[in-house]
Amino acid sequence: MTTFLEGFATCALCGATSTHPILSSMLSMGASELDARPLHLRGEVLSTLAQRCPECGYCAERIDMAAPGAGEVIAGEEYRRWLEDPDFPKPASTFACKALIEEAQGRVPEAAWSWIHAAWWCDDEELPEEATTCRINALRLVEETRKSGGRLTEDPGTGVAIVADLLRRTGRMEECRRWLEENADLLAEEPLSILREYQLHLVGRGDSSRHSMEKAMDWYGQRST
Repeated sequence: MTTFLEGFATCALCGATSTHPILSSMLSMGASELDARPLHLRGEVLSTLAQRCPECGYCAERIDMAAPGAGEVIAGEEYRRWLEDPDFPKPASTFACKALIEEAQGRVPEAAWSWIHAAWWCDDEELPEEATTCRINALRLVEETRKSGGRLTEDPGTGVAIVADLLRRTGRMEECRRWLEENADLLAEEPLSILREYQLHLVGRGDSSRHSMEKAMDWYGQRST
């Protein structure tokens, strides 16, 4: 069972106090989708990963802690555009703004994850174009992370799987195919090997839609019989 508490936070930038849901208890589950999204990370649980000050628009994991340089970022035109974009759900734009601050700080992997979280929210709202925009931004930062020798995840295989899904979901099918072939050694063990085969199957069909791990396992089971 998932339960929440109501918490108060005082914005470190403007001093305004606001209320935010705090996750009190949660039944943790495994991955539900091909990009390693956990089953529980949706709706209000997902929204607890970022806070927004209703007065100045500061977005962060915790708005009561000032991120270096955040004041300059939130005054910028790009930040205000994302903050006020009517085409994006408010929680998704909160993650987008959080990502802009993290990128400005040089926290590139964290910024990539914020864009992924924004994409997940758009997925749930059935906004495919907006979700694609978020994934394009995530991919840009993933590439920057990789070039600097960093990682998106602790486990390299999981990171490869996430990037593959980002590529496929943004329609970059041939890049996804090459990525899976080049990193096949990191996806040799189940369930990642099953995920790799299923992704290649989807790429062959030109399918850029959302798919679950359950679908992947069902497909693999039917193919094996």
